Amino acid sequence: MLFQKIGASPVPLPGGEIYTALDTGVVDAAEFVSLSENWDIGLHEVSKYVLFPSFHCPTAICDIGVNADAWKKLPPDLQAAMQMMIYELSDRWDYMGQAESVITLGKMVDLGLEHTTLPDADMKKARKIAVENAIEWKKKSPMAAKIIDSILDYLKKRGIVE
Repeated sequence: MLFQKIGASPVPLPGGEIYTALDTGVVDAAEFVSLSENWDIGLHEVSKYVLFPSFHCPTAICDIGVNADAWKKLPPDLQAAMQMMIYELSDRWDYMGQAESVITLGKMVDLGLEHTTLPDADMKKARKIAVENAIEWKKKSPMAAKIIDSILDYLKKRGIVE
């Protein structure tokens, strides 16, 4: 819904088909997880431009599931240690992914891709639409509302959205 609201026509594709879809013109633009992952699947070979940063990145989330009964059996100190490890993992995933994207951006530019960015006004517009979209998704379930409220609270605290 987000991409449609900003005027794009999204085409869901398996990661393994993105390269061919770009190369044959089935799609005009693509993104697969991060710049380094785009590099790994060769998108720089079939692209002229690289957009970075994107208005919707980083999007990676570290998801760790734990059996609720097993969790309840853990003493509070081990629960706290596990929570801190998860926070650390999430932070490292974010920081390391961003650092790798900057390195990959340099490699793409060195190969001749044109680095583009969205003007501030367009970034703000996209974020506004993204927040509106998220608020619509909150209505789908209590769990969706809880997760989206948490994300929006985090983004507000970091000054990313109003």
